Amino acid sequence: MLLEINDIHVSFANKSGLFKNDKKHILKGVSFDIMKGECLGIVGESGSGKSTLGRAILGLEKTERGTITFNGSHKRKDWQRELDVVFQDYTTSVNPRFTVFDTISEGLRELNLPKEELRKKIAELLNQVGLDEEHIDRYPHELSGGQLQRVCIARSIGRNPKFI
Repeated sequence: MLLEINDIHVSFANKSGLFKNDKKHILKGVSFDIMKGECLGIVGESGSGKSTLGRAILGLEKTERGTITFNGSHKRKDWQRELDVVFQDYTTSVNPRFTVFDTISEGLRELNLPKEELRKKIAELLNQVGLDEEHIDRYPHELSGGQLQRVCIARSIGRNPKFI
């Protein structure tokens, strides 16, 4: 089992209206498993808790109850480097002053590759997401929204995470 989500509960304090001590329950008893190689899509209406669930898995949102297990471990520090995220609002996850090369190489620093090898690796990643190598020296404002989203995906898969 790659990821086990068991009975996750997340709620937020209701800070408006007459009942300020009320809680708004966002996630109640969410459970599912993901096996290695499996793909899971989570769908729902706006405000239904999809992003909150993702944030809870990443440790960005505190859970009130339940467990999150990755590769058999409950300790987030054991596995947080094996997860990566591609945010829905990709425009805020890239530095407008960075080229595509700079953006993707951020996630590859740990490899300590010489610049030419790094450039080749980034070109391969761009190819994997359907972008030509000619995009490597472009800035975010020179790309379409779809191209920029693919740059973010390339950055993520370049880190070779077990779970995106």
